[in-house]
Amino acid sequence: SVEGACPSSPGEGRLAGEAFRVVTFNVRRFKLSCGNCSAAAVGDAIAQWRPSLVALNEVDIGLRPEALQVVAERLGNFSVAFFGHVGGGNYGNALLSRFPIAAVRETHLRGGSEISIAPGTVKRNGEIAEEGEVHRIARGLLECDVEIAEE
Repeated sequence: SVEGACPSSPGEGRLAGEAFRVVTFNVRRFKLSCGNCSAAAVGDAIAQWRPSLVALNEVDIGLRPEALQVVAERLGNFSVAFFGHVGGGNYGNALLSRFPIAAVRETHLRGGSEISIAPGTVKRNGEIAEEGEVHRIARGLLECDVEIAEE
């Protein structure tokens, strides 16, 4: 299992006539509290649900460049789309699809949040926060069209 993941019950598989199953998951940068990569565990946990489409947030490919490919392989070689709308393109959202991804649209959204950082706080990058510093949370939207074959 993945730290903090507590599904109520895994999917029983696709039912006759079931069209599509979507799973969302916050991957928390694919970083476990011990510092290890959680990508394999995330992929295995999500695979239990037998999803058609997976939406992931807090994806950090700067920290874990291999993570999306590892998850895609654990899901059965899903197609991957990533939108890095923060951190120079390294941090954002991902969609993984059982079906081929035909088109991708990326949108930077207005708004977001600002969080004040107390002076003296050690930030993620190891620097010490100074008086008046804030962390801005940007928003991005990733859309995909998938090709679902007729059966």
